[in-house]
Amino acid sequence: MDANYQGNLSEKPAPAIRRVGTFTLGISFILLGVIISAALYFGEVWWKLLLFSPLVLICLGAEILYYSFRYKDVKYKYDGLSVFFILFITLGVMICSGVSKAATSAASYSKMIEDARISAIKTAQKAVADNNCAANVNGNLSTSASQIIAAMLNNDRDFKCPVTVGIEFITVNGTKTPDKEQICKTFASVASACDHPNLSSLSLCFIVDGTGYHAVLSGSEIANANPQDIKNRIHSYKNI
Repeated sequence: MDANYQGNLSEKPAPAIRRVGTFTLGISFILLGVIISAALYFGEVWWKLLLFSPLVLICLGAEILYYSFRYKDVKYKYDGLSVFFILFITLGVMICSGVSKAATSAASYSKMIEDARISAIKTAQKAVADNNCAANVNGNLSTSASQIIAAMLNNDRDFKCPVTVGIEFITVNGTKTPDKEQICKTFASVASACDHPNLSSLSLCFIVDGTGYHAVLSGSEIANANPQDIKNRIHSYKNI
């Protein structure tokens, strides 16, 4: 037998090179598939498990340490593609979770703000009806976008949404031709009944015989309104 051939037979085959990262990638795909499937079937609670995606990095680190200590004399190399996918999945899940959380928070605050506006309008409408008046009532938010964003970032659930309410009277005490004293008295009665935690400003307006009467109250002035105070504040003008 040829000596070279015998020498080749006596040589041991080179040990396989172990690839680090493949195991973690496989586990990541399995867990991701299980969590997404469960979330689609059972609902929101399972989606929250995706927030633990950084644990995949811990698993990858543990795998690297294991190979470093367990196979000191064995060649191994990092599975670049696996590591890339692990980082990509982790980063992608974190971004999607953050976007989802921000969207949910924005929707929650949007509903809270709209509920405050509607509640303030309904309070004013009730005050108008209780004083035997007819009026058009509208309400606008006095909250800036920066205030809303700051409340969201601070998770401020006690955030007050300032609302400006405008009341345009059609009748005062059931009549379209009240005198100024009647108007002032009704304005005061309606304003004091409009006490609402989100009401920051109240505009009262009535036009009779070509003359408009307008009064604006804000803050504590609304709940503490009285006829004399309204008389001092009211502004009259000719309606052209």
